[in-house]
Amino acid sequence: MKVAHRVLYEGSSMLGIAMVSETMPLRKAGISAPILVYDYVPLWQMREAVRQDLTITFHYEVASEILARVLRVDNYFLPF
Repeated sequence: MKVAHRVLYEGSSMLGIAMVSETMPLRKAGISAPILVYDYVPLWQMREAVRQDLTITFHYEVASEILARVLRVDNYFLPF
């Protein structure tokens, strides 16, 4: 947590994490900066990744299709 706060204080505009589960403590600590999940996001964690407003790295095409379905089902607006 200290590292996240420090890099944001020093001017970083975004954080990078490996797993979706690493986001929850950051959000609970009040960190609202954009977060990139650079490792594989399992299909069963896509909904949580959307809820946490994460940027996801896709490692295969079907993941983007699943995410599109999650967004449609949950009525999220796609800005692109």
